[in-house]
Amino acid sequence: MNTGTKIALGMAAITAITAPAPAYAYAQPMWLGINQSYYLSTNSAITKVAVGNPQIADVQELSDFAINIVAVKQGTTTINVWTADGMRQDFTVSVNNEDTGMAAAIEQAIRLPGVRVQMVGGRVLLRGTVRNQYEKDLAFKVACLYVGEDPTETKSNTVKLGNSGSSAVKTTVTTEEQKDSSARVINLLDMENPDQINMEALVIEINSDDAKKTRHYLFFAYYRWQYWYNHE
Repeated sequence: MNTGTKIALGMAAITAITAPAPAYAYAQPMWLGINQSYYLSTNSAITKVAVGNPQIADVQELSDFAINIVAVKQGTTTINVWTADGMRQDFTVSVNNEDTGMAAAIEQAIRLPGVRVQMVGGRVLLRGTVRNQYEKDLAFKVACLYVGEDPTETKSNTVKLGNSGSSAVKTTVTTEEQKDSSARVINLLDMENPDQINMEALVIEINSDDAKKTRHYLFFAYYRWQYWYNHE
């Protein structure tokens, strides 16, 4: 091989080594909630965009230098962006079913510093600490308003007091209570000062004869008191 050929081959090798190659960046992770978007701008004009699964995340073209990546439904997909300067950016987009926008709106409406709100799959999750039962009920009812549910249901109970021995005396009582209930609001709030009510009850069961004697005794005692009061 003559000297000219060697020089030519050497120059070709140098040219091959120094020739610019397309630049690829590592796949950048991206986490979005459903209906959230990410604004992506580039220094060079965008020439091409490829979306792995547009049912999970899609792209809106805003200008030659900007796109909007929009989360559609839960899942993971890839988005590739090419620009005129030879660069390519790869994104791994993970979409969860948490609606952070609605959760933030509910949390702001509740306005209690210890309450944290998450909205996952159309359900509201309440976490944190409140001071008392009033604040716990307030947070629950506000969350129910945002998901369009009635925050309470009425429950009836029948309580049997005992057997009086007489059909004229009622021994059962029907009570009603309102209970917080919702299929779409999960209330996991803790209370710092839970309300406590201590009650003591003494139940005395008497038959009809004893009841008559008691009425006669009370009437006689009242009559004597009236007589004494009027003659003082």
